[in-house]
Parts: sequence; C-alpha cells; structure tokens
Amino acid sequence: MEIAIIGAGPRGLSALHAVAAEVTAPLRVHLFGALDDAGARVIGQGTPFYPDQPGFSRLNAHSKIVDTFAVDRQQAADGFTGERAQHGHRAPHPIVGMSFDEWSDEPGEDFPPRRKVGRYFSYAADVVINALPANIDLVEHRKALAVGGEPGAWAVTCPDGVVNVPELLLTMGHADHARTPLTAQDITHIADCLVTDPYPVSNLDDIAPGSRVATRGAGLTFVDVALALTEGRGGQFSADGRRYTPSGREPEILATNRDGAFPDAKPPLDVVLNDIPARRWEAARAAIMRSLDLGELMDALRELTVDVLRARGFSDPDQAYDAVMAGPQPGPGRARERLAEAVDAARGEGEIPARIVMSETWQEVMAEIGRRVEGEIFPAKQWKEFKRAYGLVKKSSYGPPLINSQKILTLVETGLIDTRHLDAGIDALELPERVDVFVDCVLPPAGFWPGAYPALAQIEDYLSVWSGKNVDRVGVRVDAAGSVLDAQEVPIPGLAAIGRMTEDWVIDNDNLDALAHPHMRLWARRIARLAQDR
Repeated sequence: MEIAIIGAGPRGLSALHAVAAEVTAPLRVHLFGALDDAGARVIGQGTPFYPDQPGFSRLNAHSKIVDTFAVDRQQAADGFTGERAQHGHRAPHPIVGMSFDEWSDEPGEDFPPRRKVGRYFSYAADVVINALPANIDLVEHRKALAVGGEPGAWAVTCPDGVVNVPELLLTMGHADHARTPLTAQDITHIADCLVTDPYPVSNLDDIAPGSRVATRGAGLTFVDVALALTEGRGGQFSADGRRYTPSGREPEILATNRDGAFPDAKPPLDVVLNDIPARRWEAARAAIMRSLDLGELMDALRELTVDVLRARGFSDPDQAYDAVMAGPQPGPGRARERLAEAVDAARGEGEIPARIVMSETWQEVMAEIGRRVEGEIFPAKQWKEFKRAYGLVKKSSYGPPLINSQKILTLVETGLIDTRHLDAGIDALELPERVDVFVDCVLPPAGFWPGAYPALAQIEDYLSVWSGKNVDRVGVRVDAAGSVLDAQEVPIPGLAAIGRMTEDWVIDNDNLDALAHPHMRLWARRIARLAQDR
C-alpha cells in the first residue's frame, strides 16, 4: 500500500513518526516537502523554523511542549491527552528520542530561538528515519506542485513526476495566500513600496535607514519585523532588553491595528493553577464536558474565571471579567500602557491583569474546551460569541516571550516605534499620512478557502464542501481521525487533513504539543488497518 503526506513541517514529521510506530504491514510513504529545491532534507522545519533566521525570532510557546516523541514516550495518559486512556492502545513499534529540553545544549531556555527549534526537528527527523521498521519504505520528495485525482485515487505532481496513491494526508501548515491578498494598488494612497511577506526577514533588507515604515498588524509577525529593522541592523539591546543602543540604520516604524494593542508578554507558566483548589478545576472540566451548548460552556468558563479573579484579590471579579470581554479599548498612550503592564506582570514586578488571568484560566482547561467544541455545529450567535472570547484569550496567551515584549516596549519608549495610530485604533489602509514602505504583518489566518493552497486547486471542491453551509466555520471539516467529511458528514475515501486548514472544526491548531490532539495517531491507526487488509 502507498500513501502520500503533503507537507513535511512538524506535523508532516509527526505523521511519518505515527505511521512508523503504528503500521506493521508493508507501507510506502511518499513525503512531499521533505527536500528543498537543492535536494537537501528539510523535514520538520517548515517556514516558522527555518535554520538561518535570526536568533531574536523566538518560539512563543514553552520549550517543554516541543517533543516529537511525546506520544510514544508516555506510558499512560489522563483525560487531558486521552491518547492511551481513551483508546487503550500502545504503538507496536514505538520510536523514542530526546525532547527539545533533553536535546538542547542550553537547558532552561524556556522560549528558544525558532531556528534552534528547527534544528531540533531536523534531529528528530533523523531519529525517526533511522528507526523506521523494515515494513516502512520512505520516499522523500520536493514540494508537491499539484494534487488531483478523485476519492481513493489521488495523483500528486512534483518535480520528480506523478505519484498515484489511494490515501492522502494534508499537513501543509500556513496558507500560501490570504482570502483577499493585499496588492500594491491597495496602498498607493499610503506608500510607494509594499512588502507583502516579511518572511524571511531578509525581504526587509531594501528598506532604507531613516525611512518611514507602516505595518499592518502589531502581533507576533510585527515583533519579528520590528526586531529585524532594529536589532537585525546592528542595534544592541541590554541583556534584559530594557536599554537599546541604535546603530543609525533603523527606520521609523508606525504600528497599526484596529484594537489598539500589542499582544501581551507571555506570563509565567501555570500562573493561575494554584489559585484555586484542584477540585475546583476538576469541577470546571466536568461542567465544560457536560455543557449542552456554547451558552452553558461560556457560563462555566465565566464562573471559573470569576473564581480565579476573586482568589487573586480582584475586588469586583464580575466587573473585571466583563471589562476583559469588552476587548481592548484604544486610547492615547494605551498601547504602551497595556504592554508595560503585561511586561511587569511577566517579570513578577506587577499584578497580573484580568485579561491575562482569563486567558491563562482558559488555557488550563483548553483540552476540555476542544473536546467539547470540536466537530459540532452550534447556533451562529453562540459560536460568534465563543470565537470572539477565544480571540481575546489568544491575544494574551499566544503572545511573545518576555524578552521580546520588553524589547518592543523599549523601542516604543525610545521613539523608534510610533504608536500614535495604534492608540487610535486606525486601520492600516486608512492611515492619515504617507510613508515610504508598507509592510503587511498579517499572515493568512488558519482555515481553508479557494486559493489558500494553490497546489490543492484541483481538489478544493472536496475540501470546501462545508464552507457554504452557513455554519460560520472557516476550515475543512474532519472527523476524529482527520478524515475529511463530505456534505453528508461521511468521510471522503482516502482524504485526510490535520492542522491549520481544519480551523474551527478543530481548535488550538497552532500547538506544537504532540499530546494536544489525538487526530494524528487515530489517522495512523486507520492507515494501519487498511495496510493490514491489503
């Protein structure tokens, strides 16, 4: 039997690992994207982790979750992961190597440079490939150029030719194109030059020192861009990031986004876990799982968050919760104020604001939220409210590590980052002044839409069948094993998708934790059964 995996980033590597561990019958695995254009192996790296990016581009998740081998390492699982507890299963051929923290030569580096994480994934790929059992025949390919065919008979075109397989898994990561890509015509009233993609950050090299640069977006991509235009040009930060010595080659950076806020600095790990008794957490998890709809789920989350806020000394926790749910409020100096507040909290030098308490509370029960929400259809109003709250949570919990937030704060305070338009909540395309360069710092969101992945153009109809169902979901609908569902909610033969393109049907996709979702191993076990029956 032959299968194809389209995408060889961290999830593509996990897919290879999973079939190697689970499948005992002969299986040929075609891994597309495993080789770069020069023929060098790049399995596991993906765009976020390419090895020649600057060291200031850091992982925005704790290094402890970076472990390609976590599933096979774990002998038993609780209700959080569900991998073994729910399925009573152990892989017939486990493959175990080091976690990132075990592999790293700098232990205690909680938020390492992304290039170092890429090197870890390269190590992990070598471990998996060297341990492949005799029944697994791996064929490494460059990127897929086109995917076509029909259910159960797929055809993948690549520079080597055409590969025909009955089973296809899509693990392609970030979309190539936004729903409505920004063009030079869109910004002619603002700037003469447009940078549509700041990655790799060498795309910013032609920006002249002293020029004025406006950015659309002030999130994680903005952090990379701002540091590339300052530290990346020879400017020097002190070790704690609180002081900056310019190189003289920096431009002026005008930050914009509509909610008037930078993402919050990453708070201390498990910062709210001990604020309330363990039995209260367990009661909340149970309430989430038995909630009948999103209204009840949101009520359970509110009650839990209010209890944590009360335990942390908030005098009016209900009012604090409501203020968080109202979202960031733009205003003069507000962007800097919020960022400084989050930085102080992350340093342990100030109180943790209510919005971060809420986001960290959600994170403690995110596995249960996902298990309750994923795959189901809810009333549109409830779903909209849930997604809005989830977006607020992500702005706090998915922010940069403290050191990079401190650097951005320092650049604001030195005047190299201008927050006037950010404070006003002005949309970048409505900037009231001209600049020299416009940098789009808004990456394509998770989900699927026509044109998102050009290589999949021929099979878009299979993947987008639920996009017109008026259910307010943005991604490909899949079952628990990643099988893509048709309009009748029946798996499409031989077609599976795992990762960002399944957004909304699966939540928390931007998560490197191999234990966070069961889809990959359930997919591999399905492949194992099919291969055994051949």
